Amino acid sequence: MSSALGDPRLDGAASLLIGLILAGVAAFLAYESRGLLLGEAASPRLLDEIRVLARSRPEIDAVGRPLTMHLGPEDVLLNLSLRFRPGLNAGELAGAVERLEDEIRRRHPEVKRIFVEADALREAGKEQGEPAPA
Repeated sequence: MSSALGDPRLDGAASLLIGLILAGVAAFLAYESRGLLLGEAASPRLLDEIRVLARSRPEIDAVGRPLTMHLGPEDVLLNLSLRFRPGLNAGELAGAVERLEDEIRRRHPEVKRIFVEADALREAGKEQGEPAPA
């Protein structure tokens, strides 16, 4: 522009404008990736839907607070603490967990990793005098 119009100040102004645009893009990217770098939790809507889904299962007595962390934009880790109905055998418990995990993944494909903590197992071991699993 300075060659065409004969004003060298235009090069300086263009450089400043490009610098401002780059600074704006950097700030936007930093804001968007900050949560991912720090382990941002999933949205409250997703947490509520997971709780409702787990509570709707007849094998589940109680649902703890789901813990989530974004590992990527479309990659959520879920840790779910559940207390199962007393009297379930190991096969029924495993089937209930598998069905719940499948339903969560079907409804929320961004939830890639699901860890279920079964509180009933810990309590059953204490009642029978066995050490609680670590």
